Amino acid sequence: MPPKPLSFLQGMEGYITPQNKVDDDGFKYRLCYNEGAYGPSVRALEAAKAALAQSHRYPDINYTDLRKAIASKYTLDASRIVCGVGSDELITVLVNGYVKEGDEVIISKYGFSLYEVATKLVGGKPVFVPENDLRMDLNAMLKAVTKKTRMVFIANPNNPTGDCITRSDINAFLRELPPDILFVYDSAYAEYIDDEDYSDGFEFVGEEGRVVVLRTFSKIYGLGGLRVGYSYASRAVTECMNIVRKPFNVSQVGQAAAIAALGDDDFVKKSRTHNVIWRENLFNALIEFGTRPYDSKGNFVLTRFKSSEQAASMFAHLKSNSILVRPMAGYGLPDCLRFTVGQEQEMLALFAAFKNFNWN
Repeated sequence: MPPKPLSFLQGMEGYITPQNKVDDDGFKYRLCYNEGAYGPSVRALEAAKAALAQSHRYPDINYTDLRKAIASKYTLDASRIVCGVGSDELITVLVNGYVKEGDEVIISKYGFSLYEVATKLVGGKPVFVPENDLRMDLNAMLKAVTKKTRMVFIANPNNPTGDCITRSDINAFLRELPPDILFVYDSAYAEYIDDEDYSDGFEFVGEEGRVVVLRTFSKIYGLGGLRVGYSYASRAVTECMNIVRKPFNVSQVGQAAAIAALGDDDFVKKSRTHNVIWRENLFNALIEFGTRPYDSKGNFVLTRFKSSEQAASMFAHLKSNSILVRPMAGYGLPDCLRFTVGQEQEMLALFAAFKNFNWN
């Protein structure tokens, strides 16, 4: 008989649960993973192809050029940037560096599910804070703080709900949050937003602060398959993360593509404009057919159906039309589906499938 895993791992579910599983082999329209509608830019693809010629070489263990490119783009200190295998890896790096068995991590009830998984993997206790109609409640999160609290996760915009918190509300939250608690500000969808009252998070970090900002190249830059993300934090937190992270964690191809993607402002602007137009069209279509969509600032819209049965029927109907969307039962929202904003032809196919659905 093989040895048993650690007690707190027994019976635990991983990030992909049966309720959220999407079988995506051979499907024409994939609107389930919030991938960038246009995929990688031409400049990113060319850089990736050129880097393939050096695939026998280990990548730069310190990703020097990528950190410099990020720092130049956002006027940051390159020495305080850590890169990872998507921002997913950096979530686990932070939890491994700061949370031990029995510690508490505060998560909004419908926050990104990897926060929960990463916390449980080290024996920590995720503390889920109720939301107000799928909107994050910062005051309730503050009230959930105890002496055991080590970390707070907030995704802004939030995935899967699309909820977005203003700069002033985040500042007010930070003024009340005890200074010994690490605050992880996940702004994976920041590039989709051009609102004055939104912050990508860098302004909250400070020289010696306890705020960590997470970013990714998986969304608007279309590099989800290459797995590149990064964090920005104080020197102390950065030092901890560099101890915990794996060496050579970001591939040479990924680094090259990310650097090129950062320099392609026209591509980002085009992607953002497209997203605003078709996200609104999607939102309006969902209202027209009698569902209840939630306002979103990301590249997706979550909507509530009349029942869990209707949501399941819609999922099956779309699947029969070669369209994959994301079921939300794994988040405790069986009557909801999440739709990624795709290219124009994908969205038109989705709307046509809506019209052919039996809404009764």
